[in-house]
Amino acid sequence: MEADWSLALGVLIFIIAIIAAIIYYLRYKKWFIISYVASFSVLIFSIFYTWDVLSLEGLGVILLLGASAVIMIVLGKHFSGISFEEDKVHTSLKEKEKEKKVK
Repeated sequence: MEADWSLALGVLIFIIAIIAAIIYYLRYKKWFIISYVASFSVLIFSIFYTWDVLSLEGLGVILLLGASAVIMIVLGKHFSGISFEEDKVHTSLKEKEKEKKVK
C-alpha cells in the first residue's frame, strides 16, 4: 500500500509541532504561533504525501518543493498586503488611557 510512511511521518510531525506550539503559547500567550505551526506542518505533510503517492524521485521532488515554496511566497505576499483598520471598540484599557493623555 502506498503512502504508509508519509502518512505516519505527517501525523508525527503534526503532533510534535502542535505540542511545541502549545508550549510556546502557554509560555508567551501568543495565539498566532499555533496557527502558523499547524499550517506549516500541514504543508510538510501534504508535500510528503504527494511525494509518496506520485512516486516522485530526483527532479520531481525538487520541482514539488519549489512549487510549494512559490505558492507560499505568493500567498504570503498577498496576505501581507492586506491592511486591517484599528478596532476602537476592542482596545485595551491601557490604550484608552494613553489616548486620553494624548488628547
